[in-house]
Amino acid sequence: VHLFLKPFLMRYDSATNLLTKAQQIPLRVPCLFIHSHDDTSVSLRDVQQFAACVPRKDCLWIDKTSKHACHYLKHTEVYEEYLHSFIKSVIGG
Repeated sequence: VHLFLKPFLMRYDSATNLLTKAQQIPLRVPCLFIHSHDDTSVSLRDVQQFAACVPRKDCLWIDKTSKHACHYLKHTEVYEEYLHSFIKSVIGG
């Protein structure tokens, strides 16, 4: 499947490549990245590279097993603590 889809998806790479858009995020907009080391949908390296381009960010890199979009379900306590901390830092609480 990957061999058939890759050429098709490559045509849209410039539209979906967020690295070129990261610099457009205003400095005042806070971003939170939550990602696991073993995510098979998006590599940690790619997310780290994207996060490095974002002016104001906070990052939680989950080093335990977790699949894409399952962090909250698998690591609820850590996820909630980090999210609450991030929100407090943004609103000044």
